[in-house]
Amino acid sequence: MAAAALAVLSAVVGGLIQSISSSDIEAERSTAQLGVERLRAQATIDLETQKQLAAERLEQAEFETTLILKAIEAPNREDQIRNLKFFLNAGFISDSEGKIAAIEENDFPSLPRQSALTDGTVPSVIEKILNTVGLAQACAALLSRSVS
Repeated sequence: MAAAALAVLSAVVGGLIQSISSSDIEAERSTAQLGVERLRAQATIDLETQKQLAAERLEQAEFETTLILKAIEAPNREDQIRNLKFFLNAGFISDSEGKIAAIEENDFPSLPRQSALTDGTVPSVIEKILNTVGLAQACAALLSRSVS
């Protein structure tokens, strides 16, 4: 009889120990799953933020490219230089390294008439400026949109 009582008691204690340990394991598993979901959510948010920033940078580069092209479309050289310097000084065109500001007035390009751009190509003078300020790729994207 004592042996039977001891067996029942040990079975109850064993069951309690097992239920406590399995609940601890389940709690840890749930905590780990929550952690994984948090990491996934944060990674998704970070990715979307990076996409948004890249889109904003592209839009800014396209805007600056358009301004540069418009500035040098003026009919005479003095107006072209004045327009470009205005956009630069007003902060519409970024020039963090001072490359545009360092260009001598004699080295500023002049844009051929609009008919020279109808084939969708960028004259080499403009391409040189856009490469200098790092906007050549944005210009290519902008021109491909306007030609299509």
